[in-house]
Amino acid sequence: NVLLTSVLVIFAFPCLAAALLALEADRKFGAHVFDPANGGPLLWQHLFWFFGHPEVYIIALPFFGIVTEVFPVFSRKPVFGYVGLIGATIAIA
Repeated sequence: NVLLTSVLVIFAFPCLAAALLALEADRKFGAHVFDPANGGPLLWQHLFWFFGHPEVYIIALPFFGIVTEVFPVFSRKPVFGYVGLIGATIAIA
């Protein structure tokens, strides 16, 4: 789960960084990237969505991993369908 989360972070953060750099260029240099005449605010929404949507999974996947590892320890029984759970986690990522 940590590996999958790390891969999602690597793919999600460059989009946010590009949007923030464009916003900074807009503010400091007047680049007109997010100019309302060009549909810029909608562009900002789309760029933030490319970051925000994977962020939900970046937050949730470590929780799934913790639950998968902690429950068997305290219940002293293996998790039912462990292979299916791992497959589902990979499919979510």
